[in-house]
Amino acid sequence: MLANLTTNAKKCTEKGTITIALEKLRKDDMISISVSDTGCGIPKEKATEVFERFSKLNSFRQGTGLGLSICKAFVEELGGKIWVDTTYTEGARFVFTHPIRQKKG
Repeated sequence: MLANLTTNAKKCTEKGTITIALEKLRKDDMISISVSDTGCGIPKEKATEVFERFSKLNSFRQGTGLGLSICKAFVEELGGKIWVDTTYTEGARFVFTHPIRQKKG
């Protein structure tokens, strides 16, 4: 997930910064990991569309449009969630959660 999210951030950030942050969530026994950039950003109305297969906001950028849909499938299989932080206005911020402990079963 981190490799895909940071690669996407690099594609969209010609100048500025890319920041990775980790936070333990007090409830739910989860961690939250975010990748933020100061690039071109994602329009709020496209925040869920970017996770669909073959979705590309910019057809001129390299890629197939599968990376985020694969990330979403992996994150959800591991018991987490992934989303675009639409409150972030300096570029784009993707956040995903991951359980601290593995599911038993």
